[in-house]
Amino acid sequence: MPSLLKKSTRNKVQRYLKCLLVFLFFMASYKFYTVYLEDLREESADEDDLQTVFLSENKVQVYKKWLNCAKWNLLVIEDPVQFWTQFTRVTKKCDEEAEIDKLGLITLKNKDEDKIGILPRNNDEKHTFITLGIGRDITGEQRWKRKMEKLGKTVEFYGADPMTEINEELYPQIGKYFPFAVSRTPGYATASVLKNRQYINQSVVHVDIMYFVDKLLKINKIDNLWMDAEGAEYDMFEIFMKNGSFAQNGIDVCQINIEVHLSETGPNHLNYERFMKFVKQLIREEQFAIFKTEEVIHMRISNSWRMLLPIILLISTVSLAEAGKFTPNKYELELTPEFFGDNSFTGKTKIHVDVTGSVEEFDLQVSKDLEKDGDKIHVTLPAPITKASITMKGFIEIAYKGKAGKKGANKGLFLTNDNDYVTDLKNGNAIHLFPILEDVAVPLALFIITPRRAVVEMELMNGSNLMGEHRNVEGN
Repeated sequence: MPSLLKKSTRNKVQRYLKCLLVFLFFMASYKFYTVYLEDLREESADEDDLQTVFLSENKVQVYKKWLNCAKWNLLVIEDPVQFWTQFTRVTKKCDEEAEIDKLGLITLKNKDEDKIGILPRNNDEKHTFITLGIGRDITGEQRWKRKMEKLGKTVEFYGADPMTEINEELYPQIGKYFPFAVSRTPGYATASVLKNRQYINQSVVHVDIMYFVDKLLKINKIDNLWMDAEGAEYDMFEIFMKNGSFAQNGIDVCQINIEVHLSETGPNHLNYERFMKFVKQLIREEQFAIFKTEEVIHMRISNSWRMLLPIILLISTVSLAEAGKFTPNKYELELTPEFFGDNSFTGKTKIHVDVTGSVEEFDLQVSKDLEKDGDKIHVTLPAPITKASITMKGFIEIAYKGKAGKKGANKGLFLTNDNDYVTDLKNGNAIHLFPILEDVAVPLALFIITPRRAVVEMELMNGSNLMGEHRNVEGN
């Protein structure tokens, strides 16, 4: 009998272990499968987002439509409480009227909210990203980093949050972490911080934002600023003004995602007035447009309303061609590699343009890789160009010179070994190959003159579709 009981117990243990192993195998397989599906979704999203750099919509017209809508619908509201309650509805209406999706807005999901951005189409390879208020979450930053790397660009991340728990291990995965709060006034003051999954008021060190950007980071351009200051954002509104401290110190901000908090909801609360004054000044100065706003209620110890405001800088994304009354509609590019000791190449660019008014001079944005002082060429025309005269000429033609990259450079025209040159026009790489391209995405007509029996592999933009072509080309 004892032997029989022992055997029965052993069988039960074996069955239990088998069930446990099957369960663990199932869970491991499920986790692997979900991770695999998530990777596929992310890869698909990246491909869609990267195509936004080819959008050819006139950005200035979109901004003007949005600002005009905002002026007519927001500047007329005088009551601060009504302004707050109507703000999200009105801005969404303006988003639709201006068709802002034509700008190529992409969504960057964090764990509890979405951030909005526009992938850059300029020649700058290095970009600066600042997170004020990390909140134990860098999912959105990681997504931006991955997409930018696929465009051949690097991003320098700087994050500040007074709560070191988790943040001090998390943010260094992508950039440099600073264990303090950033505000408009330095000192030791109370701030709303996330601790043990709850927001509490706690005294923390505050560093002035001007000192943080100018003295600690030593930068004069912020490509992306994500701000979740838990109420301290009101004091920092002035940095975004035309005559604010950023402008006075030569600091440019291109794209901003900011959370505006309202923890007290009485009609006489000062923050209603401060928010209305801030937004109206932004609209009047016409430097910023505010896209894709959301209103969210967080349940904490008491209700807390917050407004998510992705703000896109207007003047930084206005193309130089548009400022000069030129609107490019097609580029024709001709490239001639010179296979000599300096690995140089020359090229000609025909820019087909539409013209408004009369143009006598304009600026062309060029790559900093060219041997020129600065990155702009000012062109004075021998005679004015008008809409009537451009129908006869049809285009502007520009010659330029570049240098092929070293072996394995993976940008522009580069060597794969000691003899073979390769280029890849996907994911915005054409900007490295053709340095005359401005921050205007238009269809490309590409002509390449090659040595005898060279192989050319290229992908050309045809409207909204990519056409792949791989063929042998007999050189001259």
